[in-house]
Amino acid sequence: MVGRARLGVGRGVSVGIVLAAVLFALAADAKSSPVALGEVKNRAAEGDVRVDRTFRSAVEAELRSLDLSNVHPSERYVLSATLTKMDVKSRKRQAESTAVVSATLRSARGGALRAIIEGRAKAVEDGESASVKESAVRGAVRSAFRRVPEALR
Repeated sequence: MVGRARLGVGRGVSVGIVLAAVLFALAADAKSSPVALGEVKNRAAEGDVRVDRTFRSAVEAELRSLDLSNVHPSERYVLSATLTKMDVKSRKRQAESTAVVSATLRSARGGALRAIIEGRAKAVEDGESASVKESAVRGAVRSAFRRVPEALR
């Protein structure tokens, strides 16, 4: 009997843990962002791993920081972003970079296009061109994503 009692308590604890995990997942889903991240592509600086990483992390960070409180809780969207242009110029110990980001906002149900958004930024820094490219990319992403809440009104 003692063995069965312990087994029953063990099952109860296991069921409780599973139930808690399911409830936690449901609560997290209810609070999740109405905008999910779709494709993130680098078409301007293909093969530049540093720019790829910077672009993806900037897109993810900006998406997390958006104030989407005005979006109806049942509405869901997918945002995809592409780095479409990256120019770098070097002049007398300075590097200048221009980046352009294009983003699309689609309805998650059916894929209807809600908005096409473009952002651009220019960065000028003393020194190497790698850091100036990253600054321009982050600025262009910020510029594009600033328009997302307005597109969802």
